[in-house]
Amino acid sequence: MAILEWRKTRGTFLSLGLAALLAAVGCSDSDDSPTTPRPGGEAGILTIEMTDAPIDDVAELWVYVSGLDVKPVDGPLVRLRPPEMAAGLYDLLGLRDGVSAILFDAEVEATDYQFIEIELDQDRSFLIEKDRPGVEVPVQIASGKAKLNGGPFRVRPDGSTSVLFDFDAAKSLKRKGNGDYLLKPFLQIIRTTESG
Repeated sequence: MAILEWRKTRGTFLSLGLAALLAAVGCSDSDDSPTTPRPGGEAGILTIEMTDAPIDDVAELWVYVSGLDVKPVDGPLVRLRPPEMAAGLYDLLGLRDGVSAILFDAEVEATDYQFIEIELDQDRSFLIEKDRPGVEVPVQIASGKAKLNGGPFRVRPDGSTSVLFDFDAAKSLKRKGNGDYLLKPFLQIIRTTESG
């Protein structure tokens, strides 16, 4: 697929020097309505990057990332949206062996952040089984949002913070008794890097 080739190339080119993310994941129970980023005062660069580990039986697992939110320790959710946030299809099983995909890389308010949420679009997500190449199989997603804990992490004024997380497909994807696939996102912190 062209998208896969583009994502791999982009992930390989941009994967160096990025940083870690969030560990335990669960459905968001927050009623806060996200705001848009407004670094009116001091600002720093935040990079959010995704990678994955291998899985059996499935050749490709495509998830559509539609948005990201970050939660300052002392503030409401901040909505990270295009063009800075790279919404689109990502083949999780293509993000291996040092290949990663940057979901966000831009200025945000310089402060401490408590957690990150990733938004997934079930209707545009699918998988391809190894024994049925080319056949897109629907994937049910337990929730449209996955809350990524592991903070707080800090974005320093005029500095940069990178957060790298593993979207563990093997732990996230379940086969139901009727044969359908259910995705319950499990994300694990790999590393966090701060500079400046």
